[in-house]
Amino acid sequence: MNRIRLFFVDVFSQPRFGWFLAVSAVAYFVGVRLGQDVVYRMSLRSFPDLFASHGNLIQPEPLEAPLYLAGYLLIPLGALGLWFIASQWRRLIAVVATIGGVVMLWFVYPALWHVVGRVGEMGVMAVQYAATHDLVQVLWLATTKRIVVTGAILGISTVAFVWLFASGRRPFLAWIRQHRDALSSRWAQTLFLLAVAIVVFHPNFPFDPHHYNYFLGPVNDILHGKPILYETYALYGLLDVYALAAIFRWLLPLSYPAAVLVVTGLFAAFFAGMYFFIRRWLGSHLMAVIGVSALVATLYLFQTSPTRSSLFFPAMSPLRYGWYLPILFLIHRYGVTRSAKAWWGAIVLAAIALFWTIDAGAYVAAATLITLGIAEVLQRAPARGAVLRTAAAVAFRLGAVFVLVVGAVVATITAANAAVFGALPDWSLFTKEFLDFVGGVVMNPLPAVGVFVFLVLGYVVAWLAVADEARRGRNPDLALVFLLAYGAFQFLYYIGNSSWQTLYLVTGPFFLILLYVFYRATLADPFGPPWAERLLVASGYAVAVFAALLLVAKLPVEFAGRNYAQISESFQSYGVRELSVADEYTDGREIRRAYPNFERLAVISTRDTPLLIAAGRPNAFATYYLRDVLFKSQVRGFIAQARRDLTPVIFVGTGSRRNDQVELFLKGVRERYARAQSLRTVDMYVLRDGSF
Repeated sequence: MNRIRLFFVDVFSQPRFGWFLAVSAVAYFVGVRLGQDVVYRMSLRSFPDLFASHGNLIQPEPLEAPLYLAGYLLIPLGALGLWFIASQWRRLIAVVATIGGVVMLWFVYPALWHVVGRVGEMGVMAVQYAATHDLVQVLWLATTKRIVVTGAILGISTVAFVWLFASGRRPFLAWIRQHRDALSSRWAQTLFLLAVAIVVFHPNFPFDPHHYNYFLGPVNDILHGKPILYETYALYGLLDVYALAAIFRWLLPLSYPAAVLVVTGLFAAFFAGMYFFIRRWLGSHLMAVIGVSALVATLYLFQTSPTRSSLFFPAMSPLRYGWYLPILFLIHRYGVTRSAKAWWGAIVLAAIALFWTIDAGAYVAAATLITLGIAEVLQRAPARGAVLRTAAAVAFRLGAVFVLVVGAVVATITAANAAVFGALPDWSLFTKEFLDFVGGVVMNPLPAVGVFVFLVLGYVVAWLAVADEARRGRNPDLALVFLLAYGAFQFLYYIGNSSWQTLYLVTGPFFLILLYVFYRATLADPFGPPWAERLLVASGYAVAVFAALLLVAKLPVEFAGRNYAQISESFQSYGVRELSVADEYTDGREIRRAYPNFERLAVISTRDTPLLIAAGRPNAFATYYLRDVLFKSQVRGFIAQARRDLTPVIFVGTGSRRNDQVELFLKGVRERYARAQSLRTVDMYVLRDGSF
């Protein structure tokens, strides 16, 4: 314990340690990338069973997630090692710095050269575009092209951060402190939430069918006699599909615009819920408005362009990650009241979240257990030397309780399914695709440098500040602890990516953490040592600048693309341009009319899901969306099924709806099947012997 005290008093409190943390963070991820390049790229794993059209999904880095998580321990340890070296051997630190600089340059130089080259190309293109187009067109491109807008806003925000961190200035802090209760009237709250709803609601229900197929495909199966956990599965989870199936059975028609409406409602509910949470958590209406505005700008408006919307991506919406909000309410309540109901509520919701979406649920569950565990250890106040023993006992108790609750959830789902279908469900279908992803699918290598390093550094500094306050006898805010844990785990969803194209999704918890630190600054209640607070407060200002500029740039673009006069027509539409599924719907309805006795349709097409939805039938093969079929062995199973069952008619995609998956299937069935008729999107193949 004395060594821990010495670390926080003599090391962590010193501004120089912050620089060592930054160097350690960069060096760690450079080292991780170097290690993976040496270990894996010298002996690439091969996936001969993988379709070439999916080849870019598989990467030879199965240790991505463990290496990332290990960074939260190894980065501060590395900084401590640098501190020790700098204190004891000043000359040695110069040698280490030189070697480290050379190693980092090995990675950074090509990246910088690539960036400089790309910037140069973009500059030339910009000059040429400006010279050949009028001012209006130039301004339109500059304000709507996402990569241009994002790059400019990120650059301005970075400049703001550097200036505020270096100068220590805190503009508007006194004004915010004075008006912390502004906008507290019911009229102000109602108008703000109404404004959020107006921003979120798109009257034309834009969608990208590819991203909705992963949800609507399993729902279509369930609604037409192909139950999940028996004959079908879902990529993202289980309970979310059950919930959607209930909505589309009793409340809405099964269609893409209706699914967009559901996602829209979830966005609105999430932002409204976040407003009430922040107001309760920080006790400030103004901070709630600031926080939710930043979340709306980043989580919703970030994807906005003339041809794009956040509503395109249901898996990047509260439908997938929203479960952490109700648990935040319960964790906060438990931290304030130590309510047993709040404790059990958080445990039960965390267990349910695990079956809503597997990955996001796992992160929520881990964060919940870590938060409650820390709270219990601190509440027990173990004597020196007994901390680890107490922590182990608490971890065992919490783990046992959670396993029992998870078992109860499994038993409930199993009993309900058995009662409905008369047989026990096959739980292997629940993890069918998840295990493929754990094995390497979509695991991209951690980049050597990138924006994500800054976020990880912020998390590390905040964790150390929380530990320092706990050491000094101040119980940490449990909602903050939960956000720190959940935010770190949530990064695993897009681990290996450094682009804001995907990173924006995991910044919600980070923004809330910065909001907490900023709010404490308004109360003159420092969070951590001065250098750490300065770093986090300056980051909060940078986020505010980032969000404000996003709102200014994106709101006009968002509303320019809306047509409120076409709400009813849009709700019945089939999408626009290349995203339209009108032809699939035409074929699906024609097939349903021509073959009313077919309970299932044998469809092999890369755009099979909308056709099946329009036909009101599930696929006869074990897939709800062909693009979700990764391996050749799966298609060979479809071929064997067609040969065995003598499937009378098979509908095969044509043109852009045909790829290597479709070609492999056709190759396997051609000797028994011949093309009989062509529709708009599929060819109809029937048995050559004329038995149909």
